[in-house]
Amino acid sequence: FLILHYFCFGLSMPNLNALVMGPYRNIAGTASSLIAMITTISGVVLAQIVGGFYKGDLMPLGIGYFVYAILLWVAYLYLRSTGSTEVE
Repeated sequence: FLILHYFCFGLSMPNLNALVMGPYRNIAGTASSLIAMITTISGVVLAQIVGGFYKGDLMPLGIGYFVYAILLWVAYLYLRSTGSTEVE
């Protein structure tokens, strides 16, 4: 199951990054660097948190996916309610 998940993730992330950078065509290089920096730093921090709970099974990974999905959903709902998803 995880192989399929990572395969689909690998196909979708470059397309989502291009979609995010669409409104910023004039500074696409800077936007790409900023997205890569945020992705790398957040990945390291989140991996350290989940890795700290590792005891030989995959339960921390599953719980980590669930918790991070809920946090991102709440952040999405907050941004949608404030209207800050609009690009000027």
